Amino acid sequence: PIGFQSRAQTALVDNRYKLYRKSKNAPYELYDLVSDPGEKKNLAAEKPEIVERMRRILEKWIASCRLSLEGADYRTAKRG
Repeated sequence: PIGFQSRAQTALVDNRYKLYRKSKNAPYELYDLVSDPGEKKNLAAEKPEIVERMRRILEKWIASCRLSLEGADYRTAKRG
């Protein structure tokens, strides 16, 4: 999976699916990039299990980015 973040927008691409959210309070959208490369049909309501799985991955990635920005992940790393 590859995460993306630009201001309030977040996205995660994992194989054929893209999970996207326009802003923090917006609902997640799900697109099948193989059958719908133009991202015209939102599949979130049809595939809630994929949305939930990808949402967990995306939120973990966002938290990791936040730690990196704050330098927290480097402070806890063991020095060799």
